[in-house]
Amino acid sequence: MADYLTEEWFARYAELGASLPEKPGMNMITQYVVEKTPNGNIRWFDVVADGRIVEASLGKNKEADVTITWKYPYDVKMLSGELRPDAAYMQGRIKVEGDHPKWLFEWSDVSHTDEYRAFQAEVHEGTEFPDS
Repeated sequence: MADYLTEEWFARYAELGASLPEKPGMNMITQYVVEKTPNGNIRWFDVVADGRIVEASLGKNKEADVTITWKYPYDVKMLSGELRPDAAYMQGRIKVEGDHPKWLFEWSDVSHTDEYRAFQAEVHEGTEFPDS
């Protein structure tokens, strides 16, 4: 088990995400801002190349296509699959800045697949979430 949003967690997330099915042309950098975690507000990003996650790290990426801001409890629910990101966006639970269509529509071609849901479940099962 890796503690959420630690170096170990990012390495595992990227390793598992690299095995997602190839989706040529689905390239995106997503900046995440997770508010009110037990460790304060945390910024991290992931890099997707041809539908696969090739990098994940703490910090800010100046080349991000989109920035997602959400509170820690929603983040945990999304990672568990209990809350879908597009539904959370429509409900106003998350803020999306930047290339909305890319994240909402193009990325959903990846995130709504059985393979992505399996990836998400594996990441969630191997993650220890600190209480908020």
